[in-house]
Amino acid sequence: MLSGDNLLILDEPTNHLDIQGKEALEKALENFDGTMIFVSHDRYFIDKLASDVFVIQDGIIRHEARSIQEIAHEEKKAVNEKKETSKEAYQQIKRIKNRQQKIELLLPDLHEQLELHRELRFDEDYYHDPQKMDNLNQEIDAIHVEIKQLEDEWTENALILEEQSNNE
Repeated sequence: MLSGDNLLILDEPTNHLDIQGKEALEKALENFDGTMIFVSHDRYFIDKLASDVFVIQDGIIRHEARSIQEIAHEEKKAVNEKKETSKEAYQQIKRIKNRQQKIELLLPDLHEQLELHRELRFDEDYYHDPQKMDNLNQEIDAIHVEIKQLEDEWTENALILEEQSNNE
């Protein structure tokens, strides 16, 4: 810097410096009139001295017009959103699995109720009373509908779980 050159290339200039050394370096570089190109992971140093930032991430270089704090904030936000999405997906899969188990417990009971109701058709109290028989048939139909809905839901959930399993 003392020889009057107008270009400095620095690689991790704040590594292995104590706080006083970093402050002295920052002060000297703030007064430098030339161009600086530096590589650093020190976000405070970058934000204090950089007028332009090039971020290298996943083998891609991109120019950023934002400050390093804004970039870091966006990256942290993206990581948190990805974690939240993963957490939500895990919770949804867990809910679906729990629902599958509940359906698997409900279906045998419904099939049993259906058989009991069908057997009532042969009971004298029902086949001699058209109103009772009509009510019984409506109950049988309602049980059929419920069984069909639960079986359809189970199938739909099974497809979702299978797709999720294939994506892992």
